Amino acid sequence: MMGVVSSACMVFQRITESVIIPTVQRTPSLPLTDTVIPEEFDIAQIEPTQESLDTSSPYPGPEIYSATWDAYPAMQTPSLNASETDTENVNLIPASPSASTTMSSIPSPTIIITSTPLPPWILSKLKATDPKNFKLASGKYQLVEFFAFWSGMSQAMAPIMNKLELEYGDQINFIYLDIDNPANDQLKKLLKYKTAPQFLILDATGNVIKQWEGYVDESELIQSIESLLK
Repeated sequence: MMGVVSSACMVFQRITESVIIPTVQRTPSLPLTDTVIPEEFDIAQIEPTQESLDTSSPYPGPEIYSATWDAYPAMQTPSLNASETDTENVNLIPASPSASTTMSSIPSPTIIITSTPLPPWILSKLKATDPKNFKLASGKYQLVEFFAFWSGMSQAMAPIMNKLELEYGDQINFIYLDIDNPANDQLKKLLKYKTAPQFLILDATGNVIKQWEGYVDESELIQSIESLLK
C-alpha cells in the first residue's frame, strides 16, 4: 500500500513540473567573426555649415572678421574720429592774448645788490716791527705783541690788533715783535717772553703794567686801553 502511494506522488510531481516550469532555451553566442562592423563614420556630416551658424547664433562666424581683432557688432566701440557734422558744431574759442605770451617775453626782476665795504682791519695780516725802531722807554704807553707767522692764534688776533691800532694808534704805540727774528732775542729776555702770542702794556718808562698770553677778547683790550687814557 505504501509503495502505491509513493509511486502516485512521484507521478504527480513530474506532471506538475512539466506544466508549471517552462523550458528555458539558451541563445547561442555569436562567434567573433560574426561581429557586425558599422559603416565608416562621416565626420563631415556633423560639421556646421555657414547657414547653420547664421541661424543658430546672433553673431556671424569668427572667420569673417579681420586680423585686427574687431569687436562683434553688438560690442563695437564708437570711433574716436569726429565726423564733419560734429566738427562744424564745435565752437572754437580764440586764445586770449595773454595765453600766447612766452616766458622769454616776461621781463625778469631787476636785482640790485648793494655791498658794504669791509673795514680794512678785517683782511689785515700780521706785520712785524723793526726792532731798531723799538725803545722800552719811549715816553708813551705801548701795546707790545710777541707773535709768530706760523701761529694760528697770532693770525686770529691780527684783525683785532689792527682795529685797535686804527682807533688808538695816535695815542699809544703798537709794537709787533716776531719771535723767530734773532734781533728780538734780547727783548724776549727783558720782557720775559713765554708763548706766542703774548701781549704786554708798557708805561712811558718801559715797565710792564699788564700782560696776556694766547687769545684775548677785544673788549678786554679796549677796557685796558681806555683806563690808561683817562
